[in-house]
Amino acid sequence: MGCVKGLSGIWASQELLEVVGNNLANISTPGYKSESVNFQEAFYLTLSGGSPPGEVKGGRNPVQKGMGVMIAGISRDFSQGPIKRTGRATDLAIGGRGFFILSDGRKFYFTRNGRFSLDREGRLVREGTNLFLVGWQSEELGEIEVTGSISPKSVLRIPLGRVYSGRATAKVGLEGVLDPRLDVGQGQSCSFYVYDRLGVEHLLEIEFEKEGDGEWSWTLKD
Repeated sequence: MGCVKGLSGIWASQELLEVVGNNLANISTPGYKSESVNFQEAFYLTLSGGSPPGEVKGGRNPVQKGMGVMIAGISRDFSQGPIKRTGRATDLAIGGRGFFILSDGRKFYFTRNGRFSLDREGRLVREGTNLFLVGWQSEELGEIEVTGSISPKSVLRIPLGRVYSGRATAKVGLEGVLDPRLDVGQGQSCSFYVYDRLGVEHLLEIEFEKEGDGEWSWTLKD
């Protein structure tokens, strides 16, 4: 029996090494979610059963003889990783929870990897596959009306060569935490792009200056 216990530890360690190796091999894969192995003790014989607590005496745990370790399961970390610029207009990312829905025309597939490219028909195809991005098509002004359910045939298409009039940036959202360790008078800054009604890009910079504990002022510069 001691040999079986030793083998169970070897098998469990081998599974752990495979998972760790897979994580390392995909460290630069866009959208990859790391995995971790959960272990549990393996029991094969109960020497004495447990008992519930009584009025005077507490309960008793069962006495079990183990045979080693086993894999309870492999869990995947779905927390969001950093979003980076790629310089490609067709690369997408999801902020928060959710998945891209892909289709081969018959069934759905789900992924967090947003590396897409356009085919000749204006469809967004997941690179390295024959899977197309599906969803609800937006209107001309960019509004998306979610009605009903989508099907594997609901492939999104971008009308190539179509010219739209420019729309000025109306709203900008910023997320982050200002460093509370800064002294009064010190600050932080960040920059972002906006567009005018002609579609011309402008780089703006916003500066935050600490005025006191929990008090900040900001200045916007172009």
